Amino acid sequence: MNKIMKIEELERFITEAKVAGKEVVLAHGCFDLLHPGHIRHLRAAKKHGDMLVVTITPDNFVNKGPGRPVFSEDLRLETIAALEFVDAVALNKWPTAVEMINYLKPSIYIKGSDYENPEDDPTGNIILERKAVEYVGGRIEFTYEITFSSTSLLNEHFNVFPKNAEEYLYNLSKKFDPDKIIELFKPMENYRVVVIGDTIIDEYTYVHPMGRVEKAPIVACRYLDTEFFAGGILAVANHIANFVKHVDLITVVGNDNLFDRISSKLSSNIKVHLFKRLDGPTTLKRRYLHKDDYRKMFALEFMNDRPISQQVEKQILNKLHKILTNADLTVVADFGHGIITGNMIDELISYSRFLSVNAQTNSSNFGFNPISRYYKASFISIDETELRIATRKRFEEVEEMYYDLIKYVDCPRINVTLGPRGSYYFADSKGYRAPALTNDVIDTVGAGDAVLSIISICSVAGFPDEIIPFIGNCAGAIAANILCNKKSVEKVDLFKMIKAALSWE
Repeated sequence: MNKIMKIEELERFITEAKVAGKEVVLAHGCFDLLHPGHIRHLRAAKKHGDMLVVTITPDNFVNKGPGRPVFSEDLRLETIAALEFVDAVALNKWPTAVEMINYLKPSIYIKGSDYENPEDDPTGNIILERKAVEYVGGRIEFTYEITFSSTSLLNEHFNVFPKNAEEYLYNLSKKFDPDKIIELFKPMENYRVVVIGDTIIDEYTYVHPMGRVEKAPIVACRYLDTEFFAGGILAVANHIANFVKHVDLITVVGNDNLFDRISSKLSSNIKVHLFKRLDGPTTLKRRYLHKDDYRKMFALEFMNDRPISQQVEKQILNKLHKILTNADLTVVADFGHGIITGNMIDELISYSRFLSVNAQTNSSNFGFNPISRYYKASFISIDETELRIATRKRFEEVEEMYYDLIKYVDCPRINVTLGPRGSYYFADSKGYRAPALTNDVIDTVGAGDAVLSIISICSVAGFPDEIIPFIGNCAGAIAANILCNKKSVEKVDLFKMIKAALSWE
């Protein structure tokens, strides 16, 4: 146990060793399941220098999808420290190894041979790591030992994914190479996308319940903290911006400065076209949560959900007419709060090259914002309730409702999210069922927006139909493990989950 150090202690340990004329080798990884491949890699690493130190990825930065890591950082530290040829081990405190290399300044940074070709690393981190170690006067070396996949072993033996998803993922892995799926995202880097819809400020107010008020049937709570998130169309824009060159965001705010509070949370490649309505506030949805487990207790909504004025509508129509034809994709997230008018829908349908739509049902518009308003689209993403409202079917199966919906909506691709039951994706009347990919949920707010965003870009890029619902459910699983819209579904996180989900021996 005396091998386990704080990162500051490890820095002093390395400095003292280098002063003594020793070459220090640094290995870094997750090591979620230590296997013979890891042991051979680390033993070979030791031969490149005099001392071997190892750092591991902390739990909160193991972005290989829900359910990972299987083993906690404390157990992983202890396991690595038990290897006799390891001289010291510490927990990295940064998201990547780059910051750690700059801090520790090792003589040699060691990687397995599967990282020797930078093009094989979808994260691009190996290039940055090489630059970092060379900048501090060291060098990168590779080991050429037998390799095993921790992820495939964990998938097969540790129930990382829900039981009903294992057979689905195994069968999918026999048809599709995850690296080739990831390559399909490459052309998106040059896409220009227009997104239009409602700005929503999600406010989470954290409280501690103290008990029932003595003279009234209410619960008294102690205020703890408040956090604001960029929700609605802002979240959609952020998701998409991680994958494409440029996003034009068209949205409406109220007669206040609430947007200024969250504008810094938008990605730098998003150009905001902001329109103001003077007859109401920026839509704000305040939720009161139990701080310990994020259980929602109560909600307040501040909005004017009546249609925007003809003047604001005309301004937006003029902007749409100028930018739609230059966009590869148009994404509409219609939350039914008065922003999207019938005239706008006609404009979107007439001039979008590829139109992707969600018309959401929520507590403020229940039954009054059906997807059938969009009588023609290239792709639609809705949940089961929204499908039932649009088709006016209460008990029928999803397949039957799909055939009813396409009587009202001319759309070749429709995705229906089913919560913990996964999703159903229809392409030209052929259905593809995909299970949910996680049982671990922190917050479902924004998960549907993530699915809409990622499937939209996959659909316009012409991905094979069978893998589109799988990728959408990967995005949904990642988003469901993020509190509200604290961060978006990033490219690296999605790619790592795709590889993890399709790693089966």
